[in-house]
Amino acid sequence: MKLFMYGVQAHEKEIIRAWADAHAIDIETTADFLSEKTVDRAKDYDGICIQQPVPLGAAKLYATLKSYGIKQIATRTAGYDMIDLQEAEKNELIVTNVPAYSPYAVAELAVTQAMQLVRHVSQFQQRIAANDFRWDGLMSREYAQ
Repeated sequence: MKLFMYGVQAHEKEIIRAWADAHAIDIETTADFLSEKTVDRAKDYDGICIQQPVPLGAAKLYATLKSYGIKQIATRTAGYDMIDLQEAEKNELIVTNVPAYSPYAVAELAVTQAMQLVRHVSQFQQRIAANDFRWDGLMSREYAQ
């Protein structure tokens, strides 16, 4: 099996390579997002994997993927709103996504954001950047046990 991955960041490459080696899968990567300008890189692959913040493009892109023999678009995100599901289905492309984010990571982020609000972190950072070291109006609250 041969996969082409779009939108790969530098920190992902080592993990991708290790996974590909462990599963005997040929994977090529690019930092570029999938678009009508980059779709030709998917030629001769069985499937593609994306992670991108922008829509894939017009109907022509999906037809091009089908003509290249692509069978699947996998997105490394829980959201899939960048993919036109009707065009994908019309072109017999299977679309898969990450089913959910880690509940632990979501909880940790929520606690972190709450602490930043209670402790006025962003306001302190703005003042420090402006060499203003006053605490006026920024008294933090403590969480009691």
